[in-house]
Amino acid sequence: MNSNTKSRIQRLNPWLYIPRPEPAAKKRLFIFHHAGASSAAYYSWVPKFPAAVEVVLADLPGRGTRFREALLTDTEEAVAGFRRALEDCMDKPFSFFGHSLGGVIAYLLTIEQERYGKCLPEQLFISSAQPCWSEQRTEGSDRVALINYLRNMGGTPQIVFDTEEFLNLTLRVVQHDLKLLERPAPEMRPVNCPIYAFVGDSDSSVSVENAEYWRYWTTRLFELRVFAGGHFFLNQYQDELIRDISRKMF
Repeated sequence: MNSNTKSRIQRLNPWLYIPRPEPAAKKRLFIFHHAGASSAAYYSWVPKFPAAVEVVLADLPGRGTRFREALLTDTEEAVAGFRRALEDCMDKPFSFFGHSLGGVIAYLLTIEQERYGKCLPEQLFISSAQPCWSEQRTEGSDRVALINYLRNMGGTPQIVFDTEEFLNLTLRVVQHDLKLLERPAPEMRPVNCPIYAFVGDSDSSVSVENAEYWRYWTTRLFELRVFAGGHFFLNQYQDELIRDISRKMF
């Protein structure tokens, strides 16, 4: 990232920032990261969207520029934080995209928006997540189990496993993030916006059948697209996924 790019970043609040401001953009896409990660995992997506889409990246506390903040284990607190953060950027139509934990947060945030009488996303894009997330197997706090979990899921760069400092930091973050998935939703109801779900056909965490259940949690259109690959199929199909999301937003 060169200095010119860095100077263009617009920090809206601790929870949200715009890596590439597009003042003339017609719509915004909010991207919510997966467990153990930060918005940095999706930074390479930003320039691949058309200029008509302004991408907003989200960060939970305890990572990235928020690394000095306490990590959260309360889903309601996380969702409430994002709901308050969204008040800074409700001047354009928008959609949510979330992968894994990010998909759960995007769904719960949509419910939270509706509860408070706020604008709803035009589309809800949920990747590698299932509605019954609290029934998924979690890894607890055992170090070896967490490492095996990261290797099994894929998506974690090898340098993390090779560098003790990186590994310890990642394990701490993912341990807290998985606790967010252990808690059932305080309220689940169909949302009043279309849900587009994406899943890998060999995902060991979310089956195609589980991803299909999202159809019962929208009053509007539902569509499921299955990709070849595992939990992080999106790394292989990044360009195709971005094109699909962009088309569905207009």
